[in-house]
Order: sequence, then C-alpha cells, then structure tokens
Amino acid sequence: MKATILIPAYNEANVIARTLHDLTRNMNTDDFQIIVIANACVDDTAQLAQIAYPHALVIETAKGGKTNAMNLGFAKAQSSVIVCLDADLSVSATHVDALIAPILAGQAQGSCGRMHLDLTRCSRAVRAFYRIWQMNPYFDKGKFGGLWALGPDATARIFPLPKVIADDEYVSRNLGSSESVYVPSCTFNVRAPRTIASLIKIRRRIRRGTRQLESMELLTTTRTGSASIKRIASQVSTRPTLWPAFVLYVSISLYVRLLVSIEPPQAIDFWERDTSSRLKSPTEH
Repeated sequence: MKATILIPAYNEANVIARTLHDLTRNMNTDDFQIIVIANACVDDTAQLAQIAYPHALVIETAKGGKTNAMNLGFAKAQSSVIVCLDADLSVSATHVDALIAPILAGQAQGSCGRMHLDLTRCSRAVRAFYRIWQMNPYFDKGKFGGLWALGPDATARIFPLPKVIADDEYVSRNLGSSESVYVPSCTFNVRAPRTIASLIKIRRRIRRGTRQLESMELLTTTRTGSASIKRIASQVSTRPTLWPAFVLYVSISLYVRLLVSIEPPQAIDFWERDTSSRLKSPTEH
C-alpha cells in the first residue's frame, strides 16, 4: 500500500460520489486505502460514499469538526503516508501518485500540488477577484490546501491535529521549508464560489482561521500579506485592464479583515463554507 487517503466530509451528498469516482477511476485498489469520515452529517453522505466506492472505509461520527474527522481517519490509517483530500475537490489517482512520489522516495515529508480553479458559472465579479488572487506569490510553490500529503515523520509530529479552522495552514506552517515540495505534475480541480456573498464567506473563514492560529500561538512560521500585495500591485501597475479587478480584490480583502476584526470572541470557532459551488449541474445525477 502506497498511502492512506483521508476525506473528511460534512453534508457532501451533492459532491462525494463525483469526488470518489474521479479519484478511483483506473485506481489499483491495493495501492490506496480510502477513508471517508462523515462528520455530523444530516444527509446521506456516508451512504453515497459507500455506494460510490465500496472498498472505502466509511466512518460516521456525530461530532462535527474537520480536524476531529481527520484525526478519526488517521487512527484507522494502515499506511504511514497520509493524503488529505477535501470532499468537494477532484483529483485522479495518477495525480495522487505524483503527489506522494517525493515522499515515497525519501525526498520530502510534505507535498502539495497545482490547483486548477474552475470558474464556470461564477459571476463576473468573482472571476475578477480570482484573476488577481491567483497572482499571489504564495502560489509560486503550489497550493497547500484542499489536497496535500505527509510522510511518516511529519504525521508523527503533526497528528493528532488540534481543533482549528485553518487545518491546511496549520499543517503547512509546521513543515520546515526543506521538508515540503511542490509537485506541479499533480493537478487538482477546485470549484470556485459563484457569488460575491459566497466568496466573502470563504475569505472570512480563511481570515478567521489564521487569526485563530495566531491567538493559539500554534504557528511556527510567519507570513506577511503586505509583501504579497506589493508584488501583485507591481505586476498590475503596467496592465491597466487589471486595475478594476485589483481594486475589487483589495476592497474585498480589506472588507473581510474588517468583518473579522469586529467579530465577538466566540465567533472564532464558527465554520462558514460555500454551498454555491456544491450545487449539482444539470448533467449530474
């Protein structure tokens, strides 16, 4: 067995079958252990997951929380190499193979791939925001979020995960720069929120998650957003057609920061997510 793939899933009945079909198409069942953890679901996520891939181990828990789900799955893992995959993303087994190759070769303890953002059916404003967002220098080394892999040394150090919102950020910041690699040959698909309201929910959750990690002193490295904005601004400055999108990007970013800054302390654990990208298309059943 090459790796265990953990898929935490909260009310993902609309997308879990699609995710599993994409992942397991042409997959050798002996290569991967797939664990779907349906946490606090009130829909038929667990049943649909089992039907979509009967070889999967499906765990149901009444307790909510993504990191709790991942910890439950990790406890059942049969491999020392762990892949974490969000239930609403699409990736093939071939690309997962590419993702874990550096870990299996002993070249890294963490790896991430290249995100492809699906903006189909998104509003013009959302597309404009993400056009600028994708210029962030953070992505120079791939997207450590939604899909990532850890080797045995890293999992022993990082699991069990604490109760945090920004699990991806927590994991990535607790890997040394020499431990993690970007694997551009591993591509995964992310469906973007379709509306500005849904986009703000996602951005607010991300900002809230980072703020939570800072308050819990769980970050071992720091990143500054000002340098990223300066770099983006320098790229946009010579491209007038991007100026309106840049203004929109900065405005939304500042607005989200303001919203989070005035939230009451108890809001720190509030998990917001986008449901617009989880709607089935007319061709899906």
